[in-house]
Amino acid sequence: MIWEINFMKKKKNSGFSLVELIVVIAIIAVLVGILVPTVTKYIKRSKRTLDAHTADELKSALERAIAEYDENVTSSAGDWKYTVAVMWNKNSSFNTEDPQTMVDYIMANIGENPIPKTNENYFWGMEYDPATLEIKEIFLSPGPYSNTYYELYPDPSDFIKNGP
Repeated sequence: MIWEINFMKKKKNSGFSLVELIVVIAIIAVLVGILVPTVTKYIKRSKRTLDAHTADELKSALERAIAEYDENVTSSAGDWKYTVAVMWNKNSSFNTEDPQTMVDYIMANIGENPIPKTNENYFWGMEYDPATLEIKEIFLSPGPYSNTYYELYPDPSDFIKNGP
């Protein structure tokens, strides 16, 4: 008799049902859908902040280059005193051993060509007053002939919030 009762008992299923599994997957998908854009936004913002910090380093390097100003120093477009802007990108080459141009001096002071974290194909650019050699702005641009540029100095706040 005891044997019959044990045999007649329903076996208990262990594990998850298909419905429970689908519900868990749906919850995970919703959480991922919420988190991925937020994390992506923070990653982009941190890259922009890093580029703004690099712009400060470039400004300091340019100021050191001006302090070491040599009459022979020229920009890539001619005499330093007559050039108002310079641009370079990751493919530009520099002579840091025997600097001849303004960008050579900047790279000699920084130590390496900083690649923009926002977009590595962008160009760094600087605009300065040729009379006083005062820096007006430092910016990133998609190309040397582009009308689009992102200002990082003197005020990088708009770039950090809304940059590329």
